[in-house]
Amino acid sequence: MTDITLILFAIVIGFLLVVVAIERSAHQRLKRESVDNNMMVALLSHRLRTPLGSIKWHVEMLLDSNFGKLQISQLELLNQINHGIGDAIGILNVFLESARIERGAISANSKSVDLWKAVDTTVSNLEKTMKKKHTVIREFDTSKLTIVQMDPLLLHMILEVILHNAILYTPENGTITIASKEQAHSIVLSVRDTGIGMTADEQKHLFSKFFRAKKAQAIDTNGNGLGLYLVKEVLLHAGGSIRCESEANAGSCFIIEFPSAVEA
Repeated sequence: MTDITLILFAIVIGFLLVVVAIERSAHQRLKRESVDNNMMVALLSHRLRTPLGSIKWHVEMLLDSNFGKLQISQLELLNQINHGIGDAIGILNVFLESARIERGAISANSKSVDLWKAVDTTVSNLEKTMKKKHTVIREFDTSKLTIVQMDPLLLHMILEVILHNAILYTPENGTITIASKEQAHSIVLSVRDTGIGMTADEQKHLFSKFFRAKKAQAIDTNGNGLGLYLVKEVLLHAGGSIRCESEANAGSCFIIEFPSAVEA
């Protein structure tokens, strides 16, 4: 067994031990303090993010060959571990944000943000996923004004959820069309895909916590049903809104209304 393999083994074992210890500690603390489920989610998310972040940092050091040159099989394993840890951190962030919303503790640093720059950044971040599915993105900026009043991080989260879903639930060689238009006190962004669509009944529950349509569950078994719920709650908090127009097997269109930037 090589030194690198031993390090990988130690990372995995260490992670499992940390998770077990944190869960036991959190459970005991929750019993003592009689806190509710949302506080439990927040506590576990906070406590897990730090060791996960540390493990991810060490894995990336190994990927950068800081401890010696790696074999191809070791690089592949490390990349899988790194990707898995990144997914875990992302899931924890979603649950943490959900718990904050439930407690009315959502915080926002509202600023003037260029909506289309944010869209372009998000599309760029999803480029690898799009290439795998041969997805075509069409952008049409039909508004004269593209500056919205939003927390930049929350804006990114909203766009990430909507565009990632559009790509995920659209078959290969599909098309996603993004357009915007200016209204009196807002900018409306539409994201239309050629995906699986939804029934009228599914649309009624689309933004409910933990809801997932049947076809969506079949395509992505790892989803948690929190993404669109968080998007709606964040937009409501910011003075915006979101709705969906869809038909089964005929694609979906999400219409998102963002508040225009406050004039100085």
